[in-house]
Amino acid sequence: MGVIDSLISIAVVVTFLSFVGSKIYAHEKEHIDPLIKKIKGWFNKDSEEGGEIDSNEDFELSFKGIDRI
Repeated sequence: MGVIDSLISIAVVVTFLSFVGSKIYAHEKEHIDPLIKKIKGWFNKDSEEGGEIDSNEDFELSFKGIDRI
């Protein structure tokens, strides 16, 4: 019976935390959604920029420093 008791206690804790989490999310949804979109944007931007570089393009690298005599 010890295994069943531990499974029931885990299920009760998970259910309680899910209920409290859903209530907090429902209350703070307007503040949390922009944050979630911002974080998703970080990952979407990385995957879009990860394309291959066209080898036909010429890149000009130069140093623009201060010319002092």
